[in-house]
Amino acid sequence: SDGGHNGLKSIIARCKTDAFPRLRVGVGPPPERMPVEVFVLRRFDKDQERDVKAAVARAADAARDWVEGEAIDRLMNRTNRPPT
Repeated sequence: SDGGHNGLKSIIARCKTDAFPRLRVGVGPPPERMPVEVFVLRRFDKDQERDVKAAVARAADAARDWVEGEAIDRLMNRTNRPPT
């Protein structure tokens, strides 16, 4: 499903299916009383910036490996583990 994401909703409508692999980068829960849209659109603090850079690097590696033919189930199992 689109999970409430308008961009994904548009892609699903255009493709007429939701049966495609997705690359998601989680953001964690927003602080109490902060709307989700404010949380995801605000600037990162220094600690978050480091974490985001690491998450983007892992996502880029996963995308490359998928394009190069790695099986999506193996790739998800490897990539979705917490970083060490």
